[in-house]
Amino acid sequence: MSKILNFLSIPLVRIIGIFVILYFALFSEKQNPNSLGNRLSKEEVKKNINEARERTRFIISNVKTAQELEVKPKAIQQNTEAKIIINDLEIGKGDVKISCGSKVEISYGIYVEGNKQIKAVSSEKLVIGNNLNEVIEKNILDMKIGGIRNIIIPRNFKTDNPKINELLKFYDSELRYQVVIISSEPPEISSQNSCQ
Repeated sequence: MSKILNFLSIPLVRIIGIFVILYFALFSEKQNPNSLGNRLSKEEVKKNINEARERTRFIISNVKTAQELEVKPKAIQQNTEAKIIINDLEIGKGDVKISCGSKVEISYGIYVEGNKQIKAVSSEKLVIGNNLNEVIEKNILDMKIGGIRNIIIPRNFKTDNPKINELLKFYDSELRYQVVIISSEPPEISSQNSCQ
């Protein structure tokens, strides 16, 4: 036993042992997506940093919105027809604006009074005009990648959309969609989408 301990106390043996452990920890299970080597790969680290950046932007924009709502009194007009209110928190980058037929990837949250989140979607892909998510598709036109927009639907808003009517009735509150544009591709020339 003492011979083994003496052998292990040699610095070169220790260094080789550390390299062997690191090799097996980082490179032995390349097929397993949950292995340490795959989690520390350049692509995975970059993906995690981008996700953290988007979540941070989302949280910061929520704080800004809460501060704005605290300062400004709510102005819901009862006598006139209620309209959706658009509030851009972040303009976004680049020259390409979202238009009818654009392919976009978004993340969004739905909030009610008190800044209570009732839904969070970290990634959803849409083609503008397909009306899979009508409220968002109609109200993110002209946004750019990285843009953050609040879409505020007043409590007394009238719509034919049963999902929105159900949420407005159930929560008896205005709804606020906060949308972040993750990516955007310009529309194809032969696009047959309707964005009215």
